Amino acid sequence: MALKTRFKEDNLIEAGVDEAGRGCLWGPVYAGAVIWTPEDEWSDEHREIAPQIKDSKKLTAKKRQHVNKVIQSLAIDYGFGSVSAKEIDESGMTFANRLAFQRAIAALTVVPARILVDGTLPLRSEQLTELGVDEQETIVDGDASYLPIAAASIIAKEAHDEVVQKWIADEPSLQTNYGLASGKGYGTKKHRDGILEHGKHSEHRNLFLRKLLGTVVNVSNTFVTPSQQTQTRLLQEQLNSGCLITDD
Repeated sequence: MALKTRFKEDNLIEAGVDEAGRGCLWGPVYAGAVIWTPEDEWSDEHREIAPQIKDSKKLTAKKRQHVNKVIQSLAIDYGFGSVSAKEIDESGMTFANRLAFQRAIAALTVVPARILVDGTLPLRSEQLTELGVDEQETIVDGDASYLPIAAASIIAKEAHDEVVQKWIADEPSLQTNYGLASGKGYGTKKHRDGILEHGKHSEHRNLFLRKLLGTVVNVSNTFVTPSQQTQTRLLQEQLNSGCLITDD
């Protein structure tokens, strides 16, 4: 089924907004904002790419890279926003998610009157006022229903993953120790085991590691060895004291 290109059939400029990397243990969260061309102004290229624009998770990496380039060449406007791991630790994930949305919208050169946000997290009224946005709609599974949101999910995912790859190129140990190339910062088994073995990197989210280590400790008596229990306890103590040392 074709995705909807607008939320309302009026003359307001709409932008789709979505994020990537919210659940990662490592690195920034990214958001994308896309203002898509009205359907009555589509070129043949728009008509060709539209069926290929869908939730980023439903595209292969190769396909997503291609669609991302076409979106950026055909969209009326697009913007990115990111929030660092340090900011996430300082302010929490909900605040960081909203801030990433705000930064992505602020990066647009065309100011949208209405934003379509994937999920259930709306921007605060003061953020909308600062951005000059009149209306917002939060839409559960919006990237499966609205083309501008799906486009935003794709460009956000590509921007997030590109940053991960750049870090790996500069610091190959990120791949060796944590397997970031395949996991892109998410909590894969290799990533979790790498944290226990090598300690954390400067871009790890302490907020998320505490949750991870709490889960590990809860099952330690049954599922991990005494040496792993000791590693977990030491790492937890280092996290709590704020003086965790890495082997980077």
